[in-house]
Amino acid sequence: MTLPNWILPDSWEGYLEMRKLIKKPMTERAKQMAIKRLEEHRRSGHDPNLILDTATFNSWQGLYPPKVLNSVNYPEKPQPKVGESMDEYMGRLRALTESKRAH
Repeated sequence: MTLPNWILPDSWEGYLEMRKLIKKPMTERAKQMAIKRLEEHRRSGHDPNLILDTATFNSWQGLYPPKVLNSVNYPEKPQPKVGESMDEYMGRLRALTESKRAH
């Protein structure tokens, strides 16, 4: 199976390895369906590699976009941007937190 160029091989292989470790390996058809789902999330502005890495880290079978935060509880918490690294995202969150402390 050839991966689309927007899916990093490490993220994909890590997800597949995790699925095997939790005794839920994917069939070729399931892999095709997962790529289709990732493409839908990508079109909605979500980073498919972040979705794969989050699923791998949490041992999730499914591929879910980041949760939309409740604006009452988290009024200004930004969502990850497509192509943004975890370090860049965490930096934006730290900057936001520090600016709130200054007020």
